Amino acid sequence: MHLIRPSLIIAALGLYIALGVFPFLFSGLLAPASGVAILLAGWAAGFIATVVLVRRGSLWAIALPPAALAYWFAIITLGEQLLGWTA
Repeated sequence: MHLIRPSLIIAALGLYIALGVFPFLFSGLLAPASGVAILLAGWAAGFIATVVLVRRGSLWAIALPPAALAYWFAIITLGEQLLGWTA
């Protein structure tokens, strides 16, 4: 029982790092450089928050990978709808 909580928290950090590669780094296929810069800045801020939460042992770290995906989807969708980004 005592290993489940640290395992989940470390898995959340690993998943967040993996999200840095896909979809965030591959967003250059969908968005211009300025859009990718905005996405990566948001990912970096979330990464810092994830590391802080992991170091504290907080289960809130588990919520950040899904939040990062929602952030990515929202920025890509808004860029497509409002700014005309196309693949």
